[in-house]
Amino acid sequence: RLFGAGEGVWDEFSKPTFVIQPQNTEVLIGESVTLECGVSGHPNPRISWTLGTGSPLPQDSRFAITSSGGLFIQNVTFSDQGQYNCNASNTEGSIQATARIIVQASNFCSGFLPPLKRLQVIGCPHVPALHHCTDLLLLGSTVHC
Repeated sequence: RLFGAGEGVWDEFSKPTFVIQPQNTEVLIGESVTLECGVSGHPNPRISWTLGTGSPLPQDSRFAITSSGGLFIQNVTFSDQGQYNCNASNTEGSIQATARIIVQASNFCSGFLPPLKRLQVIGCPHVPALHHCTDLLLLGSTVHC
């Protein structure tokens, strides 16, 4: 489709396309991470981010959308691990790309305890599964429901 831009100048509408797609990224607990997402299109696409499930991002000041459309998370915790969707849309269409954040325990932990196998906390649906020794250091040695 074409539209008039005045004075005989014509531009073309175009659906969003990715210039930069977010990539799977590993990050140490407590560090910051940015998932980049750059798009082009006309009119300029609107970028939003959701969790991999399609749910909105947590209402948490640690999460921010950068001026270029990336997702910035500071002071990463194990609960931030998972898939994130970059969604871009304009009047011509919408696109989505997914990337995974993998949170690693910091190195100080590996000298004290071996990595744990996935430990499901039974009877505590509100407590996330534990994956690393740092989880136990953060939560303490017992979990109370």
